[in-house]
Amino acid sequence: MIKHLEVAEDIPKEIKHSSTLCIICHPDPLFGGDMNNKVVKTISEAFNEIGIKSIRFNYSNVGSSKGHYTGKHSALEDTKIVIEEILHKNSKVNIILSGFSFGGAVAYKLLEIFEKDIKYLVIASPTFDYFPLKKYSETEVPWLVIQGNKDEIIDFKQTLDFKKNNKSRNLIIMKDADHFYHGKLIELKRVIKNFFCFL
Repeated sequence: MIKHLEVAEDIPKEIKHSSTLCIICHPDPLFGGDMNNKVVKTISEAFNEIGIKSIRFNYSNVGSSKGHYTGKHSALEDTKIVIEEILHKNSKVNIILSGFSFGGAVAYKLLEIFEKDIKYLVIASPTFDYFPLKKYSETEVPWLVIQGNKDEIIDFKQTLDFKKNNKSRNLIIMKDADHFYHGKLIELKRVIKNFFCFL
């Protein structure tokens, strides 16, 4: 547990980057999202396979987490608590902040607060309607945004508009992938691992 939040720490068989940690935000619990979501676990597995520890956690009142969940502001506050606690324990940790769907929106929103602490942002199919991406200015933190070209929830045009004139934002479109990456989880894992092959 971190404060009142249920946490799962995924440890790679061989830790190759001991100073790096990936924190992964899950989809909206109002639609069944939690830290055991298959896309969240796939993101965690991708980082584990390149030797990076990862943390999944449940927002307030999800799973074994205590407290009350009141929507996007609860998710932001919960994620903020996790990041701050990790930085309190090790101020020199290299944080990769990640998330899927609603969790992706939570992750990029918190970049405003933790830009100096986050080394990379990796988000899969972020839901723009929570925190519109077009409002975000250029940042030196590298972004990796992944979306399927058959995403039935996210407006594909919004994703393309987001990429324009933002050199730090890397956009990878996965062919024939829907919002939940049905039948495409292995490919999703490969995309993430390939992006971090320089580590």
